[in-house]
Amino acid sequence: MKNIIDFKEKVAHSLQFILLIVLVLVFVINSAISLSASTVGNFLATLAIAFVVVWLFIKGKNFTSYLLITVLMFGGALNTMFRALFGYSFYTNTHPYENYIAWDWIYIVFSLAALLYLLLMTISYASSVKKDFRTPELKEWLGIVIVGCYLFLFGSLGSAASLLIFAVFVLLFGDELSSLVVLLSLLIERPFSFFVELSDGSYEFSNSIYYWINNILVILLVVFIIVKIVFSVLSLTNKRLKKYEEIEQEPAE
Repeated sequence: MKNIIDFKEKVAHSLQFILLIVLVLVFVINSAISLSASTVGNFLATLAIAFVVVWLFIKGKNFTSYLLITVLMFGGALNTMFRALFGYSFYTNTHPYENYIAWDWIYIVFSLAALLYLLLMTISYASSVKKDFRTPELKEWLGIVIVGCYLFLFGSLGSAASLLIFAVFVLLFGDELSSLVVLLSLLIERPFSFFVELSDGSYEFSNSIYYWINNILVILLVVFIIVKIVFSVLSLTNKRLKKYEEIEQEPAE
C-alpha cells in the first residue's frame, strides 16, 4: 500500500503533466473520430471536461484533476473491453468486433493501461486531498443551485444529484471556473440537439409546451453559465494583474 501512496513521487511532476496531456488528447481525438452534426454537443462537453482536467492540474489540484479524468474519461475502459470480447449475439450471429478497425483495438488497450495508471495516481494523491479543500463564497454556489433546480424540475432529485456531484466536488476542491465549466458540460449537448432538430426539420410545433420550455430554459442556462465563466476569467485575470503590479512596486533590495 505504501508503494501505491508513494507512486506520485516516483513519476516526476513534469512527466505527469506530459502524460496527462497525452491521455486527454487521445481521448479527445477518439471522440472526434465519430463527430457529426448530432454529436457536436457531446464533443463540446468532452472538450469542457478536458479543459477542467488540465486547468486543475496546472493549478496544483492534482487529486481533483486525476479523479475527473479517471471517472469521466477512462472510467468505462474495462466495460469497453468486456463488451468487445464478449459482445457476441446468438440472435444475430454477429460480434461487435466485426466492425472494429485497428484503431479501436489500440484505443481499448491504451484505455486499460491509462485507467491503471490513473487509478494509481488518484489513490496516491488522495492522501493529500485535504490541503485542496476550500470554502466557496456564497455567490459561487449560484450556478450549481440554478442548474440543480433545472435538473430537478426536468428530471428527478436523484438525477440532479448524480449529475451535479462533480460540479460540487470541483467547487470544493478546485475553483469556481472549473465548476462552471463542468456545469456547462452537463448542459451544452441539449441546445445543439435542439438546433439540429430545427435545422433538419425533425421538430414539430405541435410538441408539448413542456418540450419548448425545456429547450428554451436550457439555452438560457447555457448563456448564463457562459457569462459566469467570462466574468470568472476576467476576475482571475484582474487578480493576476494586481499581483503583478504589487510585485513590480516592491522596492528592490
